[in-house]
Amino acid sequence: AVVSTQSGHYGRGVPRIQLLFASEDPRRFARRVVEAHKLRLDSESVIRYHLYVDSMNTTSVPDIDKAQLERITAHALGACNLQGSALGWLVEKLQKQISLDYQRTHNRITFDKVVSSLPGQFPFVKLAPVPEICKSAARIDIPEYPFWKQFDSFIFNSFLTRPEAIAALGNVRDECNKVSSKDLFVVNITKSMKLEEFEQTQNQSCMQVQSYLKDTWLTVLCTKVTSSLREVGKGWFNISQDKWEVYEISKLRKFMELVKFAMQDSLRYLVENSLYNFHRIIKETTVSVMELEEDMEWPHSENLAISPYAPAK
Repeated sequence: AVVSTQSGHYGRGVPRIQLLFASEDPRRFARRVVEAHKLRLDSESVIRYHLYVDSMNTTSVPDIDKAQLERITAHALGACNLQGSALGWLVEKLQKQISLDYQRTHNRITFDKVVSSLPGQFPFVKLAPVPEICKSAARIDIPEYPFWKQFDSFIFNSFLTRPEAIAALGNVRDECNKVSSKDLFVVNITKSMKLEEFEQTQNQSCMQVQSYLKDTWLTVLCTKVTSSLREVGKGWFNISQDKWEVYEISKLRKFMELVKFAMQDSLRYLVENSLYNFHRIIKETTVSVMELEEDMEWPHSENLAISPYAPAK
């Protein structure tokens, strides 16, 4: 806030809760200040209460029963399907925390009983409210939903239900990315060359990429897909299926459709990127080409090799 005096202006920090703007309602401002101070006193009382409870000795307090602790651990690990996982160190830490909370609860019950029976000796202590027990097991009511029906429908229509199919799809995507990163033309030209040599270089580059796509790419894709699905055996991904009617309704057909689309996308990106790069090098080398008037005189008539219109690259 800025305070004006006869000697000038000076600034002073004011907490937001104590700052009243000219357009504010003074009554609402007063209620807000009162509620803020009341909330602060309540928060300090709760913090002080938990400090008293945490400072109580736990050596003489009984520990949680081992059978109860084992049931809690079994429920926690079973809910997340973590049986046999390498989280033993974390389970031990959680069990220690559960034992500590159990002992703390005993101390809290004792503390509340003493303070309630002797209110005159502890006027400065305000008991914290006990949280309500969640009787619905921390769940909320939701409308009826056919989860398992929808789950079965999803599993039936999705082919990403076997690790072999996922691994095969990853291999296909890796090979398709290699094709997308290739270039049909030679764009990293570092020396001058004749037009015939330039055409021959570009034709050779196109032929090499074309040969890779027709031979190497298809062979590698077939090998990786076959090696990934070889161990699946009979079922939705049976690569030994020889009946067309069965293949039409299998998940293998959907998988091969996705492979086809991935290959088409790779070829599209290959052509688009190659044309863009080829257009870029032509544009960069001819950026200074311009139409000249008939009466235009070259600045360096004694040496036509010296040009004021140097290419950008």
